[in-house]
Amino acid sequence: MSFTDDADDWQVLCIESFGAGLVLAAQFFIFDFFSERADITARFRLSAFGIGFGGGSAGWVVPGLSDWSDVHCKRAFSAQRLHYCAATLATATVGVGANVGPCLISAITQTGVSLFEDQDAGGLSGGISAGAYALAGTWKFTKVVSNRPSPTVGA
Repeated sequence: MSFTDDADDWQVLCIESFGAGLVLAAQFFIFDFFSERADITARFRLSAFGIGFGGGSAGWVVPGLSDWSDVHCKRAFSAQRLHYCAATLATATVGVGANVGPCLISAITQTGVSLFEDQDAGGLSGGISAGAYALAGTWKFTKVVSNRPSPTVGA
């Protein structure tokens, strides 16, 4: 597995989130990024601040219902390159017990180069939520994990 190999076959899964907002908002996320080419699943933390509303929200991945999303890369990148990139995030979710809603994420390097834009990492999750947020933060690598998408049937 390689932290430094550039790849353009990334998939992303939001593992958990927590936040609140009433005009000013803060939300914290954990995302897993998987690349078969780079043979790595890298866990990233995103602490983001901006505007939004929602008395409080929390969500987490539902075991057995992992909803990995393909990342449509503007250019190939490595987990190392994503580390400390600027992030934007827009989300709207609703639910009690099961949450549903889009979560659009982007990454921009320190030199202003976009790695990916408005990628939906949302879907179905467990938790409690009602709110909408437009946030900015920084992608921070935390560790390599063994979480991987399930192989497709017939592959």
